[in-house]
Amino acid sequence: MYDLGSFGYGLMLSARNLGIGFMPAYELVKYLDLLAEDLGIDEEYVIAMGVALGYSADTNLDQFHSCRRRHPWKPDRLPRVRYADLI
Repeated sequence: MYDLGSFGYGLMLSARNLGIGFMPAYELVKYLDLLAEDLGIDEEYVIAMGVALGYSADTNLDQFHSCRRRHPWKPDRLPRVRYADLI
């Protein structure tokens, strides 16, 4: 049996070399029955991993900021705690 981790690693390196972005994600194969149905994959095959591939968009999606208020009990950043204070 081939190692899927090595296959995924090779796939992602090759994609990067071609200028294609990638994202390995369990969510892509979480609902195998629905995925197989949508893609028309026979039951004799097993979907074992999910890697999204694509070209980056011209927009900066990571610049999105929600208009919702921050909750007072949910700080933007957790306070730092010294290790010595924990023991």
